[in-house]
Amino acid sequence: MLPVADPPKNRTLVLHALRRVAEFEFERISDLRAQIHAQRQQKWKSFLKTARDWEGDPELAEVAANTRAELDSILELAEQMLGVATYRVVELTTVKILGWRWGPETVRRKELYKVDHLHAVLQTEMQADLSSVQDFSVADELRCLNNAIKHNGYVNAQLAAFPGWQLGEPIGDCGPTLERLSGPVGNYLSTLAQLIVPM
Repeated sequence: MLPVADPPKNRTLVLHALRRVAEFEFERISDLRAQIHAQRQQKWKSFLKTARDWEGDPELAEVAANTRAELDSILELAEQMLGVATYRVVELTTVKILGWRWGPETVRRKELYKVDHLHAVLQTEMQADLSSVQDFSVADELRCLNNAIKHNGYVNAQLAAFPGWQLGEPIGDCGPTLERLSGPVGNYLSTLAQLIVPM
């Protein structure tokens, strides 16, 4: 059995702070997404404006298609980087949550934030099932997306286990997935904190 820390004096405040800090980070990532999309639109409009000077040129259509593809490629890369950032918020918040119960040093030394370790410690220490925590599947899909982006940019077997992903396909634009997952992942963290932070 791992030693459990004393309950915080104001558990409600701790739970609120954990949730709000994660929400602030998710909001900041959402703001970055909006800026990136606006900038992409601005660059495309700027290109179209200057393209008027070459109206009628037979190569304009090819140049326009290449420019649009390049802008889309940059947007895709940015979305993937924001996917990694989103999961990093989940990871860091999980470490903070676990630290309230078992202490930051134990959490890091035993790598309790890793999903397999977290499953095991919840089962043995609390007789709880991580997969039954509200919206765990959302956090797990985000974890698998993060790993696929970082390792090779293609859908691996773990990510393909979730609906909408095809094994071996490029990750591509994960923006719609981030929009779908970003709200519920906050619910997961909040529910996990309710379970973990001692009373």
